[in-house]
Amino acid sequence: MTEEDVTQKERAFSENWKWRLSAKALWLGLPLVLLLVMVVLATATTDSFWAARNLQIVARTLLFPALIVPPMILIIASGGVDLSIGAVAGVVAVVMASRMDSGASPVVALLVGMLLAILVGVVNGLLVGLARVHSVIVTLGMATLLRSQVIRITQGRTIAAGEVGFLGSLTAPGIILALLLIIGVIVLTELAPF
Repeated sequence: MTEEDVTQKERAFSENWKWRLSAKALWLGLPLVLLLVMVVLATATTDSFWAARNLQIVARTLLFPALIVPPMILIIASGGVDLSIGAVAGVVAVVMASRMDSGASPVVALLVGMLLAILVGVVNGLLVGLARVHSVIVTLGMATLLRSQVIRITQGRTIAAGEVGFLGSLTAPGIILALLLIIGVIVLTELAPF
C-alpha cells in the first residue's frame, strides 16, 4: 500500500467521522431543542408545570419508554424483530403486582419479575438463535402466550400493588434518578456499535 493510499484512507476516515459526529449531534440535538421549546411553552402557558405533582406524572410517563425503547433499538439495529416486549412488560408487571398483593416484599417481587423476564428472553433467544425460527414467529407466539397468561392470572380484574418505592411516589431524588436513567439509556444507545 502506497503512502498516497494511506493518506486517502485517513482523509476518508476523517471526513466520515466528521459526518457521523454532525449526524449524531443533529440526532440528539433536535429532540433536545424540541424538548426545550415544549418546556418553555408549558412554563409560559401554565403556572403548575413545575409543580411537584406534575413533574411526578412526567417522570412516571417517561420512565416506562426509557426502559423499553433501548432493547427494541438494539434488536431492530441487529436485524431482528421482537413483538413480545410489550407482553413481557405486561406479564412481569402483573406477576410483580400479584406477588406484592400476596404479601411479598417489593424486592422479592422485583427479583421474581426479573427472573421471569430473563426466562422469556432465554426462550426467545434459544428459539431464534439455535432453532433458527424467524424472530417474528417466535416473538408473536410468545406475546400471545404471555397475554393469555395475564388474563389467566388477573381473571380480568385489576391488581393494585399500592405505592412502591420511588416509582409509586416520585420525589425530587426519584425524578432525578428517572431523568438520569433516561439520559443513560440515550447515551448507551448512541454508543452502541450498530
